[in-house]
Amino acid sequence: MDVIGVFLTGGGNPVGDLLGDMSTSGSTLTLGRIIATLIVAFVAGLIIFFVYKAGYKGVVYSHAFNVSLTLSCVITSVIVIAISSNIALSLGMVGALSIVRFRAAIKDPVDIIFLFWAISTGIVAGTGEFGLLAIATVLIGIAATVLFRVKSRKASYLLILDVQAAYAREFHGAIRKRLNVTMKSKSLIRDRAELVYELRMHPDADTSFIDELQRRPEVQSAVLVGYNGDYAE
Repeated sequence: MDVIGVFLTGGGNPVGDLLGDMSTSGSTLTLGRIIATLIVAFVAGLIIFFVYKAGYKGVVYSHAFNVSLTLSCVITSVIVIAISSNIALSLGMVGALSIVRFRAAIKDPVDIIFLFWAISTGIVAGTGEFGLLAIATVLIGIAATVLFRVKSRKASYLLILDVQAAYAREFHGAIRKRLNVTMKSKSLIRDRAELVYELRMHPDADTSFIDELQRRPEVQSAVLVGYNGDYAE
């Protein structure tokens, strides 16, 4: 029994040392370190917040999603602080996260990048690597700002035409000769045909061709809308 007691309580045995380490928690944590980590994570999250807001080019800006990026930094840092000071808690956290599924409809790849940036920032802050965090946050923020400001000289537009179905093929050939367009879809509804084209042109380009199209007798309507690849603006 004495041997077993010595084995379980340590006594120079590696297994006992491991059990002793798992039973202790928060021995290296101090109030100052916790507060400093949370403040640094929050400041880094604010940088992500303003970079995302300044560079957003989508259709509808979501303030709630942007706030969640900042909070993700702080919450992730809290989790990392907790599991880094307790092996048993870290194993339990891995098991808990393995059965939790987070589902969110994120269609813009840029949102995924910013979410990953926020989570990685919280992880680095939680580990106490403040130097790495500062350098990475500044460099990534500058890179994101520069890339957001780089714009193509030509923008994408959708040309939506409602024409008589009998003249759809002839009209399509005339449009191809008049404009450099690519057909995206063609829908037939009774005696009408909806033709959707994609074209690229400068935002300040002449759009008088829309009036010319609307004056044609076989055209019911002609609409030109901005197009960013997923949504019409």
